[in-house]
Amino acid sequence: MAQFKLWPARMLNLSWRLKLFLFAIVVTLLPIAISSTNMIGITQDELKSNVNNELILTTGQLAEEINGLYTNNWLAPLLLIKSGVESENLGASEKATFLSAGSENIEDVVSLTLYFEVAPGVYSKAVQTYKEAFKTLLQNSALAIAPILEVSAGELDSLKRRQRTIGAPIYISQLDTWLISMIAPVQIRGAPQALLAARLNLNKLQEKLQAHQFNKAGQLFLIDGAGKEVFDQGHRDLSARKVVQEATALLRTGSRAQGVTTYQLPDGKKVLASYAFPLNLQWAVIAETAEARAYLAVGKMRRTLSYWVLLGLALAVVGVAIFSRQISRPIATVSKAADQISSGNFDVTIDYPAKDEIGVLANSLMNMSRSLKESFAKIAAQNKELEEYSKTLEAKVQARTRELHEKNTALEDTLTQLQQTQKQLIVQEKLASLGALTAGIAHEIKNPLNFVNNFAVLTIDLADELKAEMLPQQDKLDAGSRDNVKEILDNIQLNATKIAEHGKRADGIIKSMLEHSRGDVGEMQRTDLNKMLEDFMNLAYHGMRAQDPAFNVKIEKNLDPHLGLLKINPQAISRVIINICNNGFYATREKQKKSGADYQPTLTMATSGTGDRAEIRIRDNGAGIPKAILDKIFNPFFSTKPTGTGTGLGLSISYDIVTQMHKGELNVQTEEGQYTEFIIRLPQNLS
Repeated sequence: MAQFKLWPARMLNLSWRLKLFLFAIVVTLLPIAISSTNMIGITQDELKSNVNNELILTTGQLAEEINGLYTNNWLAPLLLIKSGVESENLGASEKATFLSAGSENIEDVVSLTLYFEVAPGVYSKAVQTYKEAFKTLLQNSALAIAPILEVSAGELDSLKRRQRTIGAPIYISQLDTWLISMIAPVQIRGAPQALLAARLNLNKLQEKLQAHQFNKAGQLFLIDGAGKEVFDQGHRDLSARKVVQEATALLRTGSRAQGVTTYQLPDGKKVLASYAFPLNLQWAVIAETAEARAYLAVGKMRRTLSYWVLLGLALAVVGVAIFSRQISRPIATVSKAADQISSGNFDVTIDYPAKDEIGVLANSLMNMSRSLKESFAKIAAQNKELEEYSKTLEAKVQARTRELHEKNTALEDTLTQLQQTQKQLIVQEKLASLGALTAGIAHEIKNPLNFVNNFAVLTIDLADELKAEMLPQQDKLDAGSRDNVKEILDNIQLNATKIAEHGKRADGIIKSMLEHSRGDVGEMQRTDLNKMLEDFMNLAYHGMRAQDPAFNVKIEKNLDPHLGLLKINPQAISRVIINICNNGFYATREKQKKSGADYQPTLTMATSGTGDRAEIRIRDNGAGIPKAILDKIFNPFFSTKPTGTGTGLGLSISYDIVTQMHKGELNVQTEEGQYTEFIIRLPQNLS
């Protein structure tokens, strides 16, 4: 058993109170240091107040300048362009020209793009214009234009969902240029929801920050809501700084109150800082300066104080040197005993007979060693029990983990199916209103058409009866009158026959229109594709004939008899067929007007099954599509027809129906002056 003896005996009769009293004599100089420190503190606070005012004034003025830049240079021009795009007095080409003029003439704008939201989170680019000077810079630097000047669908959807107008800045290192995205919602009658997106040049704002005179005495920078520096190539994270933490907290709450704070940088440097907020941006302006700059005037006072404090410390050292030896020896002995206990030796005794504080501590330490010895014995037994329990617990955790993984996999599969169904429903809803309108018109026409057909048949029967009645009386008439009556009756009968014939033809068209509008647009149906193609091609042809009775076209069919039934949305696909056939008939009619009788308008329709896809080809021998506009024909509001003749939405809607609703392909092949052929490929087993 280890045993320790505390000595010397001559110090045993002195209490700790007396020992500390002797040491207190040394610290009588402390009031001098305290009073001097208070004086310096008052002076320091006054100087700090002046610097704080300068910081608040600097950040406030800079925030106001950014507000002016946002309102006058960015937002106001974008709203002006938005009003022009929404105007119903401007055509598609005039709106495109208006966008081009905006990107060219507005100083900070480098590109303007109009996007249509064809489905939630899916955006189709309608019109895009660039500032020619900036585009030339990109080309000279061998940079791709589209990734830099276009706003991605992800960023558009993120800004729209968060109801923000300004995106995150991006840096083009080859041009030493900062760009940012800005959007505005656009409403165009008869068109899907749209967004007007602009790319803005931030170099003017960056140069203003760099050239500010405050940078001579401190540092100015902009941060975003995540605490990252806006105009830093690597978006330096400053969130560890106290001023940035306070500013980002206010940004999250929506508050725009200015403030000042002090903190210490990782390198130990103390700084004063202020922040202010532009009203319309998720940014904060930070001004930072070294605390030492505010305290230059107190340097001399601090040095004088240091001399007195050093003198006091010297006296304290002398006092400690005298009494520490007598005080530290018993404490060192107790410390050695504590080390023995901490190493696991609980059989410790301390020989210190004095009744002062150290004697009490020594007795408490020995009592603690005995308690620890008993506690460790109990802990060893409990650890053995826990080890047995942990073996069974690990197996239970692994089984539960496998079960959760299987459930997560099933949920992910279900979510994927729901997302695909949602995309199909969005496109189908676009056709619902068109089907309702078609059904209403067809029903309204069918009733008077039934009267025309019925009375035409009655007129034929009446003419026959009148002939029969005239036979007994014809001898009473001279030869001339008899022939005139017979000719009139024959003409009446012929006219009525023609009326009945064309009435039946019109009735067939009405039935096709009703079939086109019938059914649930939200469901896929097994459909005879060949029959549907013939029916709706004839419907389109009769519609063209109704506009121009003199128009005739040769129709060639090459339909695959083995194609079978295809799972499609009949109402949607019929709309695609009608749109493409109408365009083909229009193209051949216009070419016939220019070519004369030597030209034979022809429309060819073919189907085939290729692997897991069904293919439809519709070809006309019209004037073809110029290469200059070929890549625009599926854009919303783009039309090659004269103003007022077409809406420019037919092929755009058809493209969405085929590619999004049916997961298929819609392509076009053409040769200017010769032909145009649309190729539709649909999955044979659409889920």
